[in-house]
Amino acid sequence: LPLLFILVFYSCLVGAKIVTAMLVGRSREFIQGKTYRYIMKILGLAMCGFALLLFLDGIRLLRVL
Repeated sequence: LPLLFILVFYSCLVGAKIVTAMLVGRSREFIQGKTYRYIMKILGLAMCGFALLLFLDGIRLLRVL
């Protein structure tokens, strides 16, 4: 039974890598376009915003502020 788990686990890992490689290969033009860069900039700003909110929430929970 443990051997079956390991076999299925690694098959899923390898399968996910193969699917990711296929999707990236098909979307090469999109990744190099202006739209992709614009989306990445917006997502980067959103991540910075969430980081700031989580940082302030942590400070509040620690009762530092």
